Amino acid sequence: MAASYPGTRPRRFWPRCQLRPGNRAELYAEWSVNEKVAFEVALANSMCGRRSAVSMKQVGLNVASDPFMRDAYLGSKAAWW
Repeated sequence: MAASYPGTRPRRFWPRCQLRPGNRAELYAEWSVNEKVAFEVALANSMCGRRSAVSMKQVGLNVASDPFMRDAYLGSKAAWW
């Protein structure tokens, strides 16, 4: 699962969201309303034990700081990519 915000520069991120050779699972990718929503969607997905990624610029982390700081305390359960 990959989430991003269309106002940022995810052009380089989306082509790389392809599956590794031999992996049969499909990747779900979506555009979100803003960086905070994109991070919350990816965070909820990772709390369910699934791999997830989010793409945003550095300034977008200011918008997503509330769920980002919450994740620092709770952590996520998904495996690393």
